[in-house]
Amino acid sequence: MAGPYRAWPGRRVARPGLCSAAMSHLSIVSLRSIHRRARRGALVAGALVAGALALVLVGCHHAAPVAAPPPAPAPDSALAQRLDGLARARLADADHPIAGLTVAVVQRGQPILIRGYGQADLEAKAPMAADAILRVGSVTKQFTAAAIVLLAADGALAIDDPITRFLPDYPTRGQVITIRQLLTHTGGVKNYTDLPWFETHQADAMPRADLVAKFAAEPLDFAPGAKWAYSNSGYYLLGLVIERAAGVSYAEFVRDRVVAPLHLADTAYCRPTQTGPRDARGYEAKDGALVPADPLDMAHPYAAGSLCSTVADLTTWIRALATGQVVTPAAFTEMTTPVRLADGTTYPYGFGLGVGVLGDHPVISHGGGINGFVSWVAYYPADELAIAVLVNTPSPVASDLGEALARVVLDVPVPQVLDLPVGADEAAPLLGTYRFEMVDQEVPVSYTDGVLRVGPAGAVGPALKSQGGGRYVVVELGAQVRFRIVDGHAVEMIVVQRGVELRGDRMTAPAPTPAP
Repeated sequence: MAGPYRAWPGRRVARPGLCSAAMSHLSIVSLRSIHRRARRGALVAGALVAGALALVLVGCHHAAPVAAPPPAPAPDSALAQRLDGLARARLADADHPIAGLTVAVVQRGQPILIRGYGQADLEAKAPMAADAILRVGSVTKQFTAAAIVLLAADGALAIDDPITRFLPDYPTRGQVITIRQLLTHTGGVKNYTDLPWFETHQADAMPRADLVAKFAAEPLDFAPGAKWAYSNSGYYLLGLVIERAAGVSYAEFVRDRVVAPLHLADTAYCRPTQTGPRDARGYEAKDGALVPADPLDMAHPYAAGSLCSTVADLTTWIRALATGQVVTPAAFTEMTTPVRLADGTTYPYGFGLGVGVLGDHPVISHGGGINGFVSWVAYYPADELAIAVLVNTPSPVASDLGEALARVVLDVPVPQVLDLPVGADEAAPLLGTYRFEMVDQEVPVSYTDGVLRVGPAGAVGPALKSQGGGRYVVVELGAQVRFRIVDGHAVEMIVVQRGVELRGDRMTAPAPTPAP
């Protein structure tokens, strides 16, 4: 789960979960911590994930099969060659070393580029094929959400049922936690991949009941519905709900009711090890070298991040969802509606996907991260453009390359970034720490050696580059920032990252004194 949005150098107060980077959503946790958690099995939501897709079949019938686009040969068009060049450049990026990646760019059902790059297995010197199978991490969540909605269409459950209908022994601390809240990460359930025991036991077999008991023993991070905080635990519980409601295993239900109707032959619950003839092996960068990723018992990710797939399958999948081949228009609209919190504010996440915009192009997307792998899947409905990037090394490459590919196809230029000088008088009213209540995180703004930065005083955090007129850009995070000024001092920090806006109130603690 991660990627997705670049992470902010701030502090997560209750450490309620990983963002994708979805969380990809605006992520204010550090990118370094995201990569560390990805290595240890944390399912990073990749970034903003955008939107929520869930499946509702018409009546109780399966949708007509959707054929996967055939693998494309070497780029034979100017557009394909430009996209190919972007992928090759990311593979050669020394700042973010990776073993290999696969890319699919499909528009209106026609492949523009489907290729593999680099190595699927460094030890065997096996090249990455276009149809290589990789772990997709939190991209799994949209399949889990689809399964829940299918069961709702069957009448086996209701989206607003309390989870105790199916999990009567789960301790909700006197609160009512609904299935919808688990789908939208608003249930307040402690994220198990953030707990200290997980890092040391990620490779150990553990009965499901024991794993659930670990996070069930933790207090809720907040009252259900009050906030948004990424929770792999919530999706783990959804897997159990699916099994109770359907009477079959999670893997069987996803295979038979979600994957098979679309003939996604390469999408399934991952095997314990990536040893199949088309499987890519996962790596991580350590001490300047790429080494095999830490082992992970694949029972642990479960309904939060256990699937494997190919880029061709994933572009077929997301296009089918968005074009009515497997969901009703009404269901699609509901599943891609930003969740509304108890205070009336909304967060750009639905059921297993987030909602955003690139330029003026709406997008639904989600990223993923798991030991040795990161992923990014996006669909631009107005342009009928589907993009999938799978990488067998944790890094921001999947989400960054996915956005870069979309910019080329859609002709959305990268905004020009100025770097105007920021004087002490301009910086002083902005300094302090801003609390983003919706995601329960705090972000400091400091000023050192004439540079306004995101991060605590004395730390070399990303620079807030002035664009003039009170507007700033954080290049490393792909974010635009402005401040609301009242009586000469900032009272609110407003961040827009990949089309998603979040607001953080300035805390009452005194701001640091600007360095001369």
